[in-house]
Amino acid sequence: GGQTADRAKCRLDAAGALSVDGAATDFQTAEAGLRRRVAERPNLTMILYIDPACPWQYVVEAVAVAQRSRVENFSFKKDGGS
Repeated sequence: GGQTADRAKCRLDAAGALSVDGAATDFQTAEAGLRRRVAERPNLTMILYIDPACPWQYVVEAVAVAQRSRVENFSFKKDGGS
């Protein structure tokens, strides 16, 4: 069904650049967008794919974004790199 709308797929690349659902963005913009989506869909799941080479401070910032935007379900996975 329409499950994809309940998922925000975020990705941090090796340089720490953030993208949400395939679109490059920054942490501030991502947080605003996630807040809007959580307001519409309280059971939104945020999945964060992390490149193993990504500097840790970006991972910390992305987790903070998830917390501040009140995402109900948050998980992160190591990105195998393609």
